[in-house]
Amino acid sequence: MTSKQKRMKKAVKYLQDYMNTYSGQSGYLDYADETLIDDVLYGLGVALGPKRYAFARGFRKFKARLKDHIANKDMSSGD
Repeated sequence: MTSKQKRMKKAVKYLQDYMNTYSGQSGYLDYADETLIDDVLYGLGVALGPKRYAFARGFRKFKARLKDHIANKDMSSGD
């Protein structure tokens, strides 16, 4: 397995575990759609960059990356 494949495997495992615990949160059934969107995006960011995209500052960085990704359909770099 290449290092890129190992990284992707780790990211997917993290995201799966993150989402599998979501329904254990008290009150999640009453969350607004925006809360779920933010939580899923946060989990995705941390899965892809555990150090870079964690916590509030990291989430802001990930949203900037996501904005660039959405604006640029041709974006193909892994990081």
